[in-house]
Amino acid sequence: MEGRIRSHLVYRKVWAISLKKTVYTLFIPLAFLLCAFMLFNLSVNKPLDHDEHQFVASAKLLQAEGYQPYVDFAYFHMPYLLYVYQVLYDVTDHLLLSSRLFSSLCGFLIAVAIFITAYRRFPEESLQRFGFAGLMMLFLIANPIFVHTSGLAWNHESATLLAVLAFLMYVRTMKQNRSWIWAFLSGALLGVATGIRLSFAPLFAPFFILPFIYRQSISNEFIKRTVIAFSAGFAVAMLPAGLALLSAPEAFWFGNFQYPGLNTAFRYDIGYGRAMSLPGKLLFSLEILAHPGNLVLVGLAIAFAFRRCLSRTFLLNRNCLEITFILLLLPFLLLGVFAPTPTFNQYYFALIPFLILAIIYGITFPFADKERSTSVATVLIVLASIFSLPQYPTAGMIQKANDWQPIQLKRMGERIAELTGGEGKVMTFAPIVALEAGLDIYPQFATGPFGWRSAPFLDAEQRKQFDIWGEADLQQALTTDAPVAILTGFEWREDPKLGKYAEWLNMKKIVLSERHSVWIQKEKATH
Repeated sequence: MEGRIRSHLVYRKVWAISLKKTVYTLFIPLAFLLCAFMLFNLSVNKPLDHDEHQFVASAKLLQAEGYQPYVDFAYFHMPYLLYVYQVLYDVTDHLLLSSRLFSSLCGFLIAVAIFITAYRRFPEESLQRFGFAGLMMLFLIANPIFVHTSGLAWNHESATLLAVLAFLMYVRTMKQNRSWIWAFLSGALLGVATGIRLSFAPLFAPFFILPFIYRQSISNEFIKRTVIAFSAGFAVAMLPAGLALLSAPEAFWFGNFQYPGLNTAFRYDIGYGRAMSLPGKLLFSLEILAHPGNLVLVGLAIAFAFRRCLSRTFLLNRNCLEITFILLLLPFLLLGVFAPTPTFNQYYFALIPFLILAIIYGITFPFADKERSTSVATVLIVLASIFSLPQYPTAGMIQKANDWQPIQLKRMGERIAELTGGEGKVMTFAPIVALEAGLDIYPQFATGPFGWRSAPFLDAEQRKQFDIWGEADLQQALTTDAPVAILTGFEWREDPKLGKYAEWLNMKKIVLSERHSVWIQKEKATH
């Protein structure tokens, strides 16, 4: 009898080891591969968003011409993403495609971080552990805000990834009394996130405050070492931004702090009324919350995580600091949502992984009736994910590379280069198209339509100082530096003005598609 029991135990141990190897060598790579495939397919099939122009065009001006943001052209964000794109453009001429794939990679790495965190938090080695981690990753990539934001050439995914990694590293520092280097690296990651997107700067405060909350259970020396190391890492990471500020202080300040106000003024001027006031933003938030994917996300975060913070004992328990930390981060993340006017869907993106992390920590925290509650959560997550997954393109679309949006835009640019002989400047509010074919653009249009929109709210001296063109400047500029082509059809509100100037220059109009046309200097048109 004893021998049979021993044999059974040995069999179970061997089976557990075999299961673990199978999960690590087959299931997990397959889950990651499927996630990467979905995000890639989403990215290459999304229509062009005009927010992408200033990141791609500005980075190309930096890479090809050595032009510096703020100094040589107007730029309305923090500069770090340009440095990443600059490296990409050194190795490929597929500007939009490579930039979008970088964003998709960052989104994928957020999903991997969610998976690994959930996998490590699950208490036992079993298929349930893999299932739990996979479910959390699915919940992330199926979220409607994640789907809306993912895969475009802008600064949301990269900055959020760095903030999530900074959070995870800081948690390990706090819980495991890691050396100061971990706090330093956490600060550096958050600093780079801020250098990509300024709305992450307020997160410095909760990171700094957290160690003091647990001053009764950790030494003053540890607190001092942690906050100093974290602050030092953040400061070091912000040095390139400091250099950009010193190189053109007024333009840097304008691009990061004054321009958002002009964008708000433009929205008021055209009669845009959605999410333009605090009540309007709250109403907009309720509309977003009404989506099943977001409703389940917030509901589970409250039910499994944040309601526990009503207990002072829980709040001050260092073993539970992850949930307390996320709750501390939320007001500062929301500041990044509500500070810009108007508010758009993508501004909520940074909240999504942190709310899912809160659910992971809450579900894996010991509590009564855990099995039943977890089953209910699983059903809700599966239903919400099924509801949201149809937002992804079908798998067959990835086979049609010629139909990918970045490839279509590159072909359009190549057609313009063919028509113009590849010489001269192209004037357009869609500079990506021209740059994809190696054509020159006007640096004043590197931001797409955004610089033009701000021009009416600046006087002539300010427009000259910040190198922004408006209608009042265009005729003179065209007289001294006329474009070889004017591309229209991407901005319905602004493009008619360019069309009028094309007619004034007596250019030849060529239809590229149902929406898009290019005006060519007649003497330079080759076809």
